[in-house]
Amino acid sequence: MQLIKHKNKRFTLVEVMVSLAILVIMMGFLFEFVIGAQKVWSANRRMAKLFSNAQIVFKWLEQDANNAVYQSDEKYPGRQISFLINFASDSDSKSLVFMVVAEKPLSPSASTVQYFTPLLYYIESDGNGLKKLYREELWNFLYLGKDSDAVPSPSAADADVLIDGIVKIKITPDVPSPAMPSALKIEITLCDYDKIVQLKADDAPPNIITTAIEDTSRTFSKIIFLNRY
Repeated sequence: MQLIKHKNKRFTLVEVMVSLAILVIMMGFLFEFVIGAQKVWSANRRMAKLFSNAQIVFKWLEQDANNAVYQSDEKYPGRQISFLINFASDSDSKSLVFMVVAEKPLSPSASTVQYFTPLLYYIESDGNGLKKLYREELWNFLYLGKDSDAVPSPSAADADVLIDGIVKIKITPDVPSPAMPSALKIEITLCDYDKIVQLKADDAPPNIITTAIEDTSRTFSKIIFLNRY
């Protein structure tokens, strides 16, 4: 009986090194793909958040603009109500005021009456080089005349913050105030607010923060057509 001897074939050092080199290259491609996918996912998530914030502004402005009261001086002498009051299209300290109809009793024993009251939109700096958009309902203020100076100054303590992270916002009617426009064009530029706040907390240099604002900024626009009756 003849015995068959089997020789154990081992990998050489060169073969092992070549195999490791191929593995490292493949892992590098894999990591690059994963990191790229993560960056795309993060960018899409950031864009979705900015888009959602812009839609909040569009929704509220469209609702309030369509509920706003307008009275021309020709039709209501001495009782004119401008569609937009204290309106400046591109001012950092601008306020946008709509007059809306509210109902309440003027005294505990009186019946409910309708009256005009201001609804304010305004922006203020948030200390991070960006701005916040506030919306304030002055339900306790009765607007009886046409003098816009009678409208109280906004108070951030009593207002609701609609969104933060505003780089710029512009609202342009198709006709100048005080006339009644048929459409409003809204342009709003937003950035990744959370990222900017984190950079500020980490004491990042101003140029790094400025670059981050520019890199993460996106502009959204919408034309609101007013349904007047």
